[in-house]
Amino acid sequence: MLAESEETDRLRALEGAALRDAVLRLLHDEGWRHPMLDVVARTELAGLATFRFHAGSPEARDLAPWPAGPVTALGDAVHAMPPTAGMGAATAIADAADLAVRLEDVRDGRAALRTAVHDFEHGMRRRGAAAIAASLRPVGMIRAMATPTGRVTARVGLPLWAGLARLRGIV
Repeated sequence: MLAESEETDRLRALEGAALRDAVLRLLHDEGWRHPMLDVVARTELAGLATFRFHAGSPEARDLAPWPAGPVTALGDAVHAMPPTAGMGAATAIADAADLAVRLEDVRDGRAALRTAVHDFEHGMRRRGAAAIAASLRPVGMIRAMATPTGRVTARVGLPLWAGLARLRGIV
């Protein structure tokens, strides 16, 4: 993950080996060394792509700020998040499951439609805000590692952490 720049804009026009080689040069220039560069070098060319990440607000009050009505939204339409926590699809599925339960209550006469949508949106705001916040934590770490101090810390700290984890049998 790289911060937006003229260089990242140029990467978006590349594909295949040209994209891989440009990313390798960029990461090398940023101070990354083997074995991390080897991961990129060995990536299947068909699996390489560039795209921008967008995220909604991690504040629940900013999600679904409209009054409840007969129409609602869920998933990325309300709480878009980068894939850094791997929670986007799962959060959308949880939204859909909750909405289905609320609509069953309407069908069975246990709730009015506006009440059901209101209750769904309340839960969706809390669930979405928590998922966005979790997805943004790794982004902060990635950005911190893009600084000179962060690069040194990552180069020394990550291999040390991995070695300790192996000794403890965690990894």
